[in-house]
Amino acid sequence: MRTFFRNLLQNPRWDSQGRLKFLLSRESSPAACAVAGVSPESTERGLRLFCDALDIPDKQIFCLRPSDAIHDIYRAMVAPTHDDMEYERLGMNLEEAIGRSLTEGESKSFVTIEDVIRFVHENVVV
Repeated sequence: MRTFFRNLLQNPRWDSQGRLKFLLSRESSPAACAVAGVSPESTERGLRLFCDALDIPDKQIFCLRPSDAIHDIYRAMVAPTHDDMEYERLGMNLEEAIGRSLTEGESKSFVTIEDVIRFVHENVVV
């Protein structure tokens, strides 16, 4: 609820139902989120960790695509006047999922949604 009101009142990049406008034109499709060699469970877990960090609602989770650049999504959702530590929350979510701190190299390796999904697939038991 906090996120819904924050987005509605402070950030025009979200619609009145709390959905990220950047993703509204996309069909919600688990098949479109598939990454070769990665289980559907790992894919969904990676997407959920990402969406939780960026406050993307559950109903839009399968609107993301593996080729989406994380920074493009971030720029599409964050107003220039505020940052809610989305990148930091993504790192914390991933660290909690793997049970250890991310290395500097791992932290810098997340460029696309596919990078997050593959990392989860390789490092998290689903």
